[in-house]
Amino acid sequence: MDNSKEFFDELYNSEFTQIEKYVRRMLYDSNAVEDIVQETFFEVYRKREELMKHPNIKGWCDGQKQGDEMGRKAKKVQPGF
Repeated sequence: MDNSKEFFDELYNSEFTQIEKYVRRMLYDSNAVEDIVQETFFEVYRKREELMKHPNIKGWCDGQKQGDEMGRKAKKVQPGF
């Protein structure tokens, strides 16, 4: 099996619940929560080989989900045209 695939699987299994809980505390829209968690892990999967060498993977994931959350909140307050 590919090491990067194993890396992703382990990270997903160990961090999914924590990331979902964090996002759920910030947003009450369950669809938005699902989207942010999915987007976070999509980025993890896309960058898995790079992240295997990252010194703080949990910190990277935290930053990713916070960025996604802030982007989603900003979209809600922008006036529609």
